[in-house]
Amino acid sequence: MVARNRMTIDKSRCLILFMIISIVWCLLIVSNAAALVDNPKDNLNKSLVLSIGGQKASVNGTIVDMGRDNIPQIVDSRTLIPLRFVSETMGANVTWKSDSCTVEISKGNSQVVMQMGNTVFTNNGKSCSLDVPPAMINDRVFVPIRVLAEALGFNIQFYDPLIVLNKDNAKLSLREKRWLIKNLNIEDAINKMADMIIADIIKPAMTDLEKVYAIFRYFFTETGYDLKAPNRYTASGALVDGRSVCGGNAEAVQVLMKRAGFESHSIIGTVDRIDHAWNIIKLGDKYYHLDVTMNAFLKSDADMKKAYTWPQNSSLICNNDSPAPQGWNFYVKGDYIYYSDFGNNTMLQIFNKSSNFYRVKLDGSGKELLFKSTDSPIWIWTCDGENCYYGLRDGDILYKTNLSTTQTISYKTPILDSGGFERMYNEGGWIYIYTSAYPEGEFFRIKTDGTGCEKIMDDGTAEKCVNECWPVFTHM
Repeated sequence: MVARNRMTIDKSRCLILFMIISIVWCLLIVSNAAALVDNPKDNLNKSLVLSIGGQKASVNGTIVDMGRDNIPQIVDSRTLIPLRFVSETMGANVTWKSDSCTVEISKGNSQVVMQMGNTVFTNNGKSCSLDVPPAMINDRVFVPIRVLAEALGFNIQFYDPLIVLNKDNAKLSLREKRWLIKNLNIEDAINKMADMIIADIIKPAMTDLEKVYAIFRYFFTETGYDLKAPNRYTASGALVDGRSVCGGNAEAVQVLMKRAGFESHSIIGTVDRIDHAWNIIKLGDKYYHLDVTMNAFLKSDADMKKAYTWPQNSSLICNNDSPAPQGWNFYVKGDYIYYSDFGNNTMLQIFNKSSNFYRVKLDGSGKELLFKSTDSPIWIWTCDGENCYYGLRDGDILYKTNLSTTQTISYKTPILDSGGFERMYNEGGWIYIYTSAYPEGEFFRIKTDGTGCEKIMDDGTAEKCVNECWPVFTHM
């Protein structure tokens, strides 16, 4: 009797510990997502951003009011921008000659001369032609953006309605675009942002499964759950503000799925007897539940009924289940779902000492074991389209599995000798890793080939690690 009571107490303690760890982990994820949606990255700190029909501009990440006379225009299908404001912002000098109605723009050894109404201009003395001549609008000189930017050595990117000029042609992230849409007071913000999201995450070569996964993944990587967000119940919360609750997420899924060409329905019901909203979508000729708030990916009615209730609709029957585990710990490439069995939310699995990495098709066929860990479970991982990278709960090895060849390579990371991986994501050819092994936690990045290890400092700069990473062995 005593032994049985002790066993019951031990199980209760394990359950309580698991719940505490789960709550802390969820809070870390939510707070991290909230931080990501609020803070524009380095690209805005070295760019000039205008918007068609907009009075405001972003100058190196600072919002500036250009005045009503300097609003960029579309003339004969060409973008005209206010010459003096843009030129001087880009470090050039502008001289206006009223007797000849010409304007000179000079920067360093470069000089451009244009004349009002004339499609011929000179660039460092060489005659060139314009599709649209410079124009006088509201007593301001407006010129074609491409000619001016190229003459001054700047690159141009268009993200309708945003116009980005910078030196290194750095692409803006979705978080930066969202920040601009909000702070430049862009009209029809929901639709503009939705168009940008789809253009960023959906590619023509993707399978339908990949497209649905890309939309599902957007909500985990780019948004945060926030009960105090002002637009939390609308699509604007998830798409423009980056913060919402289940109702706003479900509405946003509707907007994105429609643009991606999928049938989608918003469902109002309960989960664990709490009011909740999610979606049912059609993939191929089958319907599936998709809950981006609770991370349920392509689930059947039978699976959802374990915790959910909703008004039944005979035309929206979901008889098929995705092999993807409940949660976010899986990846889709082509027709395959890649996942670790450590991510299936099995109670007390946090105490396991092993886990496997698989791939399987949506219908459950073609299941393959790609990697097996026997000493410590796969704790956290990320994928970049060509490879998946993952670390174990204990240890200092970074694993990389090629999704085409299924070959796995290991890299030893000396910087993590005193602890394992806590959080991980990939961006721009780097794997970013957070470990709490140090007194206050440390943030590092490692190139995807296992070299170029750097420590990310508090001010955002990077310092080269004393110890680099190097290959250890290859798994077949």
